[in-house]
Amino acid sequence: MDIAQTLIRHNLVTRAQVEAALPQAAGKRVDRVLVEMGEVKEDDVLRAFAEELGMDFVEVKQENIDRELLMQFSDNGGLPSFAVASCAAQWSCCCGDQRPL
Repeated sequence: MDIAQTLIRHNLVTRAQVEAALPQAAGKRVDRVLVEMGEVKEDDVLRAFAEELGMDFVEVKQENIDRELLMQFSDNGGLPSFAVASCAAQWSCCCGDQRPL
């Protein structure tokens, strides 16, 4: 999945915004840079990723999930957002963090 094209296709950012973010993306994903620049919200990025991957987007603050476990995936102390799918009793997650689940 081309992250920049996904964000453009979902009308979250323009090509010009992506091009402005690329010089700052050395070693980082462009979506992370765009979030840091305030060009797009992380939840909107994750919703777009979920849709691209055919997954449901789940806001974990509305679900009954172990808070201590969730905090392991948060950089800022807040609750992270995940895209989650279940297939044959296996769960897949898409999160805004690059750490492995």
